[in-house]
Amino acid sequence: MMGENSHAVAGQLQTRLSEVQRALPDDVKIVTMYDRTELVDWVIATVTHNLLAGALLVIAVLFALLGQLRAGLVVATASHCRCCSRAASCCRRASRPVC
Repeated sequence: MMGENSHAVAGQLQTRLSEVQRALPDDVKIVTMYDRTELVDWVIATVTHNLLAGALLVIAVLFALLGQLRAGLVVATASHCRCCSRAASCCRRASRPVC
């Protein structure tokens, strides 16, 4: 399902399949052939790990280039405007609504 939380959908599907299984005759069994929940869990863990490692690497490089940990953290956490990719204060200074 496009745009849905695949982990939640897979969990709901397992719940619904167990309900359907109870309504079926005893000699009919529903067997899951390919369960993607474990794959989704691994992908989420990998993405989380890579994002954290990337953020730490950016902060380390900024610290090395700027020479100050505080300056590196400020630059790394600075937010940007969604409409023009400049500092978020640009839309407020121009007295136009934030995108």
